[in-house]
Amino acid sequence: MGKGYRSLSEKETEEVKAFRDQIHDILPEKDVQTPTFPSSPEAVKPGDFISFFYNGAFRSGLVVKSKKAPSGFFRSLSNNNLINVYTLDPSSFTRDTLQVIISNLYRNRVACTYKYSTRILSFFFGSNNFRTFNLNNMSSITQVMITLDES
Repeated sequence: MGKGYRSLSEKETEEVKAFRDQIHDILPEKDVQTPTFPSSPEAVKPGDFISFFYNGAFRSGLVVKSKKAPSGFFRSLSNNNLINVYTLDPSSFTRDTLQVIISNLYRNRVACTYKYSTRILSFFFGSNNFRTFNLNNMSSITQVMITLDES
């Protein structure tokens, strides 16, 4: 499955930090962490925020599961390993929007289902931001860890 068991390059580290800082700038009370080593694709679950490089371009998003991909991953008919992601650009979010997403979808394995969250995610991101990415074209998959309020 995908590339990604090496440490991040300097350029990749800068992109991941910029993404983390965008989230932190919107929600300064949250502790936002990004590891310096990429995550194993097998460690990524629906509801996780991830950042990654796809064919060399930086991307970020929220992993979602679907009927065909209960773990967020599935194998295509042409035998490619794929992952379902709603792509995100934190700079386009307001504080309230990002707070709703983190409170209701982040790390929520049940709510991050294409069937249930499509209306919500499409409202925030637009329906054209749902993507299926080929893991063979992804590198430096990094989970973005955000502290949740203890309530």
